[in-house]
Amino acid sequence: MDKLFEQFQKFLRETDTAFFRYIYDEINWKNRMIGLTGPRGVGKTTLVLQHINLNY
Repeated sequence: MDKLFEQFQKFLRETDTAFFRYIYDEINWKNRMIGLTGPRGVGKTTLVLQHINLNY
């Protein structure tokens, strides 16, 4: 579990918050569940990591 937490912290440190995709402002982040779909490599994980970085 510690290794997983370390990996998560590494991802957060390396996530750039200088650029946000247009959809970022359209997502209601207060919902209990949010589903992001799309092809591999389009930035779904980065979008969530940016939100976590800025708000938590």
